[in-house]
Amino acid sequence: MKRFFTLVLTVTAVTLAAGTDLRIDGKFRNIANGLPSDWSISAPGAARIVGGEEWFSRALQLTANTGAVIATTKNSFPVTIYDTVEMEAEIKGSGTAFLAVELLDANGKVLAVKRIATATATAGFRDLKGSLRIRDCAQYAPAAIRLVCGAAPGSTVTFDDIDAELDRD
Repeated sequence: MKRFFTLVLTVTAVTLAAGTDLRIDGKFRNIANGLPSDWSISAPGAARIVGGEEWFSRALQLTANTGAVIATTKNSFPVTIYDTVEMEAEIKGSGTAFLAVELLDANGKVLAVKRIATATATAGFRDLKGSLRIRDCAQYAPAAIRLVCGAAPGSTVTFDDIDAELDRD
């Protein structure tokens, strides 16, 4: 009985530590009209699907001329004050890439946008990672989030293998 109890505690601890994977189609498998169907693009003419880092994979290229171009998940994800959002992507190109989190109220209205990572894109793919503790945004009392990737003005950035999860503090 003691071994069983120890096993249950171990499995529970590992499960809680793993976090909740957010289903965001960060490999851009779902395409409609040449754009990712699970993402909203701020300037559709400035986005296109290109080859990714791996053979036969897809990536999203954003070209921002005069203003930033962003891609936002169409789905929102409920959060609590105890959650931490972790997001990462592979990036390449030229100029500045960023990851951000939109904080939403219970009706889906955007309360604030928090940038969580910024980097200069290079000729080869590199990691871009960031996180946001929801408790650090308690003044907004967010009920949900949407995830954002973007290219700053004057940048052309390719995003591949975007991944995100919620961890409970």
